[in-house]
Amino acid sequence: MTTVDVICYKYKPLKTGELPLKIKVCKDRKTRYINLGVSTKAEYWDFEKNQPKSTCPDRELLEKLISSKISEVKSKIVELKSEDKEFSATTLVDKVSNPVRLVMLESCSNSICHVLKRKRELVTGSPYSKLIIP
Repeated sequence: MTTVDVICYKYKPLKTGELPLKIKVCKDRKTRYINLGVSTKAEYWDFEKNQPKSTCPDRELLEKLISSKISEVKSKIVELKSEDKEFSATTLVDKVSNPVRLVMLESCSNSICHVLKRKRELVTGSPYSKLIIP
């Protein structure tokens, strides 16, 4: 069974004194975290319910961000289970945090050629171009 929840990570506060919000993924008694990239002060977080307090100034925004990230992780879990693929907490976090981008070979080679042509234009415009490119 896999559990997904949000926590306010109070064990390592930021330099500003705020606490980072993280998604906690547990599977087979292994726990991994996904950083949400946002933080809040401890006085605005309800640690028992794991949600922002009603006095939090950006409560709606935080709740929306949290729910979207949790639903993204849960949809990835459903996808992996439907394909009968084995996964751990680490591989799940890697798949959600660092999605693989498929790049066509043609577009990749075109961008490399463009960069090389651009470098050649820059080099041939220099007074040392005859030394570098015959």
